[in-house]
Amino acid sequence: MKKMISIILSVLMMVSAFYVATVSADTTNEKSGNSLNCKWSFNDKNGTLTISGNGKMADYSYDVDDPDGYDDYDDVFKVTPNTPWKNYVTKIKTVVVENGVKNIGNLAFMNCTNLATVKIAGSVSSVGFLSFANCRKLTNISLPKNLTSIQSFAFMNCKILSKVTIPNSNVKMNIDSNVFFGCSSLKSFYIPKQVYRIGDGAFSCPNLTKITVDKNNKYFVSVNDVLYKAGKKYLIQYAPGKKNTRFIIPSTVNRMDVASFMYCKNLKSVTLSKSIKWIEQNNFAYCTNLETIVIPKSVTVVSSESFYKCNKLRVVFYDGSKKQWAKIDKSTEINLLKATVAYNSAKSAVVLNSKSLTVKKGKTVQLKGYVYYRNGKVSKSVKYKTSNLKIATVNSKGKVIGKKKGTCYVTVSAKSNSKVYTKCKVVVK
Repeated sequence: MKKMISIILSVLMMVSAFYVATVSADTTNEKSGNSLNCKWSFNDKNGTLTISGNGKMADYSYDVDDPDGYDDYDDVFKVTPNTPWKNYVTKIKTVVVENGVKNIGNLAFMNCTNLATVKIAGSVSSVGFLSFANCRKLTNISLPKNLTSIQSFAFMNCKILSKVTIPNSNVKMNIDSNVFFGCSSLKSFYIPKQVYRIGDGAFSCPNLTKITVDKNNKYFVSVNDVLYKAGKKYLIQYAPGKKNTRFIIPSTVNRMDVASFMYCKNLKSVTLSKSIKWIEQNNFAYCTNLETIVIPKSVTVVSSESFYKCNKLRVVFYDGSKKQWAKIDKSTEINLLKATVAYNSAKSAVVLNSKSLTVKKGKTVQLKGYVYYRNGKVSKSVKYKTSNLKIATVNSKGKVIGKKKGTCYVTVSAKSNSKVYTKCKVVVK
């Protein structure tokens, strides 16, 4: 996930470079002041921060001292932004943005870890980059009717945010990339009719089970809690918390969005449609139970971190030839490279718990074989056969006994089809 972290840091550095000359963030113990065209005041008796005035709030940033030192998402929050209220971030319990304020600035309330209540006036038209990120006590948010934009990572890491309300409006609205990234308590999301753009990974919420689109929205459609662009040619987001273990991407789909299946921990088997050409970055990242995937020969690109943390991936059913598979650059995808590849639209493949075993003479070792099918099913119905009974024997349950020093092979085949097999090298010492 280093690449996504680098995106956040890159934006932070750009923002910092621009605003360092235009925003002077007073971090003294003053309890009121200016924020560009607005004013702010903090009441330390009740923990309320109020933004008032007519016009725009300032955008804020922080200094990224050592980009290489950021290895995890939580590292992004180890520095508090240079806001005028920086010294009060842990004391802020309520934020009130009054009528007349036009926007919520970048990083404005990031790291307000005790912020529980937010009131935003109808005059606000945009919510800035990382503006409410890491507000870990925020449970719900009601956004104004005339909002036009929620910028990237705005509510990132709001761990207990469980309800987001966006009223229907006639003003077009954009939800940018990764807006609700890491909001692990968000289980449902309603997309109103005015939303015309949704950025990649906007709903990368591990427990999101329901995605609903207003019937009057002409840009998007949700089918069984899978979000598509209208026309179902572009798959945006599979709700990560869905209980289904298998998913077949509809034949209409020719493209998947970045991170479209990220955090889908219940998925064990996915079949891509035959017109998909790219497996995008982070497409299946953190699909920790994914065992099989069917990839059509139309795929020419496997982007970096596509299968990040897919440690249980066992079989890739590739519909093309071995030569065609070799031409696809997948060098960064360790889990993909470890998996068994079944070529030419194979229906099944045998996978072993080990491709080679070492056993001492007179001792035993356990070999386990499984048959994986392209429809997602898994079977233990296999046969074992040694190439040399004098070196090692194997019984019907895969128990290998070393007989004398040497090397032989145990062939493990599917009982339903002996042509589907693989071999394990056995060395007896």
